Amino acid sequence: MLLDFKLFSISDKLYLPLATLFLFLLGSQLLVNHWLPFIFLSLFLIDRKKIFTPEAGVLLLFIFALYGGMIYRDFDTLSGAGSMTAVLQEAIMVFVVYMVGASLRGLAPGDLLDERRLLYLLYAFFFAYNLAILYSYFALPQDNPLKTWGMQVYYKRDGEFIHEGKLLSSIIAYFLSTTAVILPLLIFNFKAFLERRFTAFELLMIGAFGTFSLYLATEMGRRITIYALLIITLFMVAKIVLAILKKHNIYWALSFIAGVIFVLFVGYYLTADSLAMKRIFVRGLTDPRYGWWLDGLRYAFEYPWGGGEKIIIWGQYTYAHNFWIDIGKSYGILALISLVVFHLLHVKYFYRIFTQPKISNFVRLLFFIIAFVILTYFTIEPVYQSDRSYFFYTLFFVGVVRGYWELYSALNLSTDQNSALS
Repeated sequence: MLLDFKLFSISDKLYLPLATLFLFLLGSQLLVNHWLPFIFLSLFLIDRKKIFTPEAGVLLLFIFALYGGMIYRDFDTLSGAGSMTAVLQEAIMVFVVYMVGASLRGLAPGDLLDERRLLYLLYAFFFAYNLAILYSYFALPQDNPLKTWGMQVYYKRDGEFIHEGKLLSSIIAYFLSTTAVILPLLIFNFKAFLERRFTAFELLMIGAFGTFSLYLATEMGRRITIYALLIITLFMVAKIVLAILKKHNIYWALSFIAGVIFVLFVGYYLTADSLAMKRIFVRGLTDPRYGWWLDGLRYAFEYPWGGGEKIIIWGQYTYAHNFWIDIGKSYGILALISLVVFHLLHVKYFYRIFTQPKISNFVRLLFFIIAFVILTYFTIEPVYQSDRSYFFYTLFFVGVVRGYWELYSALNLSTDQNSALS
């Protein structure tokens, strides 16, 4: 079925390859702060019928509160050197990247091959970013180890290597953690992967990128990657042990648990000297962020129309290290409330997918893993201020969750109607 656009009509079959290209370019960092190509591509992907929904309306309110306030406060600064155009492009990008995800189509929920395509769609962003990091790894001088705070990424343009800026390790960890925690899904759902006709090469690539991401994140001192990986692993181990116990096979359950403990000890031995493990031993779960959040909320209410972005929270840090609170502190209460409401409106889609037994365990776990890592980083990092491309990916992801449920519901409704007619 064609979209109801006179100039930009594409078939449903083209959505997945074009949306995958959209995310790949976003993750590659090649077009950072150059959003016009993405906006143009989105014209072929957005289903305009989904624009007139409560979720899209609340997102538009958030965009108005954030970028409208930004333009109002800094009009004189933004009016020169094309800055105003860049801000307007970014505001449009916030809306279109969500709508591209919400316009998900061209796949049938429950189809094994389409579930494989869904995995590739959601991981195209991280795959491209991992490639950029790998390229940077070989482009860097040998005396500049990746375990230092931050690293540089180089791209070859017009025959020359251009330094694109220093990416802080905490920002890189957003991408690395989400890629790394795919490992339990790979290991503990190996049969599910084989059922979806993944080739040995595909399994090797997924495992290699996950392992590489885990290595970099631990060397850069990202404790949260270790915690996220352990939580996801224990969650999936518990599911398998319960499934074994239902068959009254205690011997196999104990053997499986012993195997997991052995693997965890090996993992600990391999990462004991990493910066992440050293930080875990020194701080554990203790962190001054809790106090930062309270201070950030206080400043958000003291500056209800925004403007508190330069106020120092602790030491030299101006961020409260919480995605929602930092939005409120910098851009006002309306931006904070509209963003929180926008995310809350999508909780129902997650709930329906997770509680629908007809949706495969593979899809539910895939959504759960990505959502878990995104929520974790929303809680502890100023995601919007740190990296726009990751912020855009999170919008795309919640859009896909909504689009997947609506696609599933429409398919079931059509099936029920055909059954009634027959």
